[in-house]
Amino acid sequence: MNLLKNYLAKLHAQNKNRIDELYLDRLSKIDDYKILEYEFLGLKFWFFGTSHRNPEKLILNIEIPKTYISDNLNTDNVVAFEHYVLKILYEDVNKINDEYFNKNKSTREKPYVESQKTNEIIIKRNGITYDFKKKVFHYKLIFVVPLINNTSINGKSTFKAIKEIISLVSKKLEFINKDELNKNVDIYLKQQEIRRYIRENNLVTFIANDSILPRKEGTNKPLEDATKFISPKSLETLIKLNDGTKILGMGIKKGITVITGGGYSGKTTLLEAIETGVYDHEYGDGREYCITDDSAMKICAEDGRYVTNTDISPFYKYIPSSEGIHNFSTQDASGSISQAVNIIEAINCESKLLLIDEDRSATNFMIRDYNMHLVVKNDPIIPFTNRIKEIYNDYDASTILVIGGSSVYLNYADCVILLEDYLPKDITGFIKGLDLMKVVEEPDKTNFISKRKIANFKSKEMFNYFNFVANDKSKNIVIDEYQADITFISTLISDSQINYLAYIMQLILSRSEFWGDDIIYSIMYK
Repeated sequence: MNLLKNYLAKLHAQNKNRIDELYLDRLSKIDDYKILEYEFLGLKFWFFGTSHRNPEKLILNIEIPKTYISDNLNTDNVVAFEHYVLKILYEDVNKINDEYFNKNKSTREKPYVESQKTNEIIIKRNGITYDFKKKVFHYKLIFVVPLINNTSINGKSTFKAIKEIISLVSKKLEFINKDELNKNVDIYLKQQEIRRYIRENNLVTFIANDSILPRKEGTNKPLEDATKFISPKSLETLIKLNDGTKILGMGIKKGITVITGGGYSGKTTLLEAIETGVYDHEYGDGREYCITDDSAMKICAEDGRYVTNTDISPFYKYIPSSEGIHNFSTQDASGSISQAVNIIEAINCESKLLLIDEDRSATNFMIRDYNMHLVVKNDPIIPFTNRIKEIYNDYDASTILVIGGSSVYLNYADCVILLEDYLPKDITGFIKGLDLMKVVEEPDKTNFISKRKIANFKSKEMFNYFNFVANDKSKNIVIDEYQADITFISTLISDSQINYLAYIMQLILSRSEFWGDDIIYSIMYK
């Protein structure tokens, strides 16, 4: 720590461009420099820069030896350990900024620290990573060095802030609740076992009995006193885990499943639980054992969606006043076209489960009953009902639909679940005995798989403007004059995910080596 203090004392009141002396070993060649390491309270830490434009914005990397956490770390459970350590640190670290709040000073004259946040979802995050070679966690924070008059380094304030950050981290590590940590790791490992089970037993989703599916309004926390989930007897699945634990719940098999029921019966809540089951949930979330095939895609109608060079012939015979359906583009897609494109893209990306809620769907795309076929004989739309069986039989893509206002899909369902007061009933047998409306003859088979090329850009320059904008009602990625509305991509559960995807988009669109490539290949394999 004395080394850091000496550096900061030397840099005090110096131009901010000299801040790289915090992390560059000037005795080494610039092409092979060594990062300077510091140590305080048994924790090593070091810095690196993020931008030549803002040299005062640093990344502070704190090394946390695994002995602080556990000796039971391996590749199977490391994500759960990383999640828990980040969870216990981030909130108090971010509160440090409150101590430096002074409305009479500009933000650049105060130190600023920011830790990546966690939520109920256990996923790999770059805010903390475990290094198996060094046997340490790398806890990475954004640290903005305070300035004097916005141009010079405030060494004294910088040293005080860093000392406070390291002290706080050290103190939090001393009081880790090992029982709570072990519960989170144990439940994460059980979730991986369940995922393997559903893959090996032709299931697309599993929801354990006693799960709490409803959420508190405006939050992702379980609703108190909510009705606990209980599987219908006919759909009960018993999963035996390696440690002897037996988990009983509802298993939905591959195929076409319809979830129905009256208003406020829990249909959408069940579908949302299935949707978020692509992720693992931490202990106490209520949805810990709601596990879904991780390729599942939520399909919605998105009026105004931008569509480029897409073969929409699986769902459209023709488009009036359009150049063609095999290479279709529009800057303002209708609800039906956007939903059709979303399905085509999902199948091209090898999704094995489509999740559809009629409340967020285009009615003219979803259904056209027998009588409407007689009335509207030249409709260019091939409704989803006419392709749903083909999508499953030819592409192994199952569908789970929430339907409350039409019986058409009951003709195609392999399983029908009725929700009443959040409790599911299997009514498949009852439905099979009904005299349902006539099923319209399905059209000729089609090909859902098509190659879409990345457009060639005349300029090799980076975009002038690239940003992620969010408010209470919408989320948009802005690229120059183009805006992509991602509001309905509800499985994006953190701003960090969105920023990372935006970075990938910018990378692909800006580098000539990607131009002319198949989009799916570039995204999934390059």
